[in-house]
Formats: sequence, C-alpha cells, structure tokens
Amino acid sequence: MSWRGVSGGIASAKEGHDVVMAPNSHTYFDHYQNQAKLELEKGVGFECIGGENSPYIWVDGKSDSWEFFDRLLEKAAVVCTPGVGFGKCGAGYIRISAFNEYEKVQEALARIRAALA
Repeated sequence: MSWRGVSGGIASAKEGHDVVMAPNSHTYFDHYQNQAKLELEKGVGFECIGGENSPYIWVDGKSDSWEFFDRLLEKAAVVCTPGVGFGKCGAGYIRISAFNEYEKVQEALARIRAALA
C-alpha cells in the first residue's frame, strides 16, 4: 500500500522495476515501535514519549541522562543516546531507537527489564 494507492506500485512492477508494497496501511515498524514504548512504560515502569510515527522513544530515567545511559550500557549492554545531548529539555531523558529488527528490539527490552528489575 502506498499513500497514493496500489496502482503506481503495480505499474512499476509490470515495467520490471523493484517494488516493495505492504498489505496494509502501516509499515512493518509502526506497530512494534509503539509496542516497545508500551513495554517500557508497563513492563519496566518508565514514562515515555514518542514511538508513534517515529522510531525514537524518549525515556524519563528519573536521573541524570548520562548516569542512566551508563547504567543501561553497563547492566543491559544497550546503547542509547543521553537526552541532554539534545539540549536542556532532554536532560533526565535518554533516547532509544526501536528502528531495528523486531527480535533485536525485543531482546534489548528484555535486557533492560532484567537490568533494572
């Protein structure tokens, strides 16, 4: 499915071009980005922003951005971005990307849950 419909993709495929089309209105990562946000909120107990129409989830670490970054790196082996690097409004947050293969996102969430339990 395309925002313009399916006819353009079908015509391109008939002309021999490589075409990627989805069977529904959402791309493959829309669902699990939001799912990752829900798991961080409910499964781990963090307040989160984002994860809708974007692969980035802002997590309120309730601490210094760099301290939270270090804790996730050391205890969960998960790399994220300290929010303070984006300015003072990002202080206290980290930014996690859910833009990866579904299995890898789930593995990272499991390691975060285990490390922060």
